[in-house]
Amino acid sequence: MKRDKLDDVFSKLIRERSDYNCEECGTNYRYRPQGLHCSHFWTRSNKSTRWHPENACAHCYGCHRKLSGSPVTFTDRIKQFLGNRFDLVRRYTHAPVKFSKLEREDIYRFYKKELLRVQDLRASGVCGRIEFSTAPLIDLKLREIAAREL
Repeated sequence: MKRDKLDDVFSKLIRERSDYNCEECGTNYRYRPQGLHCSHFWTRSNKSTRWHPENACAHCYGCHRKLSGSPVTFTDRIKQFLGNRFDLVRRYTHAPVKFSKLEREDIYRFYKKELLRVQDLRASGVCGRIEFSTAPLIDLKLREIAAREL
């Protein structure tokens, strides 16, 4: 699946959010970031949650491969990670959503600003996990999906 600048900035945000630590084994990849992946719980082909922070976490190559090869274990980890939001995110994942080029550019610009904000917090000495906001356009589309389900 082709990656673009939105995928790249989202991936960097996921890795920065975890302070470049694998969220499975805890190994730090700050000085070798290529070893840390943006691991999607539900495939990136689902546009509704492709760039949603609750559908991804940072996993090293080994943990990503191990979890991907063990769906039951991976599902348990996802449930642990999301808690009571698991069912909601899973429902959103399978909802058909399309983003225009302009909408994707808007999402990119929002996440680029969020990345700079998180990096500034790191530079000021903040350690550990730093959450970032979901792009408003994604939240809007997901709220529309939820409204249609009611």
